[in-house]
Amino acid sequence: MKEATANYTMEGLVPYGQYDAASTINVMLPASKYLAKGTVLGQVAGSGTAVNEVQTVTITGSPTGGTFRLQYDGETTSAIAHNATAAAVQAALEALPSIGIGNVVCSGGTLPGTAVTVTFQNYCGGLNHPLLVAISSLTGGTSPAVVVAKTTAGNPAAGFFDAYDDTATNGLHIAKAILQYDCRTDAQGKIYFGQQKSADNGKFSRTAPAFISGVFQTKFLVGLDANGVTDLGRLILGSSLSADATLIKIS
Repeated sequence: MKEATANYTMEGLVPYGQYDAASTINVMLPASKYLAKGTVLGQVAGSGTAVNEVQTVTITGSPTGGTFRLQYDGETTSAIAHNATAAAVQAALEALPSIGIGNVVCSGGTLPGTAVTVTFQNYCGGLNHPLLVAISSLTGGTSPAVVVAKTTAGNPAAGFFDAYDDTATNGLHIAKAILQYDCRTDAQGKIYFGQQKSADNGKFSRTAPAFISGVFQTKFLVGLDANGVTDLGRLILGSSLSADATLIKIS
């Protein structure tokens, strides 16, 4: 498993001027995701107990042959038989470097008659994961297909931060903070600062700094809208420096 870089020397979001001292908190981010510096973040609250994500792999169309593959974090499994057991699906996923042995457990099956559930656990546990992507080479039956659904959304005990979405209903509709650096996360929640994963420096982190106070030019903030401005704080200096350089103060 690649380790995240301990030292990030590239440019991050910098507060504007010296109006107020800025402060940050460390935030957890979803697994296997890239978020640019300046991304306005909302928070999905935790329940105080970590929830392991569960995804379900279902085959439709009653295939009689062929295979399929599952893709996660940019990596693709070996071919999985149309009539694979849960143990076979688990072995294929555990062979991915982004997941590793012991970090998922599969149950149910045998395919195609009975769906297989994939539970992320151990170092992949307590994280919100993107859906596995199915690549089908199934044959026979009637228009066979592989469908992956999120049965249970993963969540750390203290919740996580993701890109602000004013149309969401799970906490991401309220702007809470602004990400300081470009960040990528892998399937195990490790955070890599910068746009690419790096093997430099052995230390890794599962949290990233995000501003909760300070003054910023809105042109550097990603995903901000009028409702987000209201959530974060108030406009200062009365208007704007230019059409794309309004200042916002988070207080």
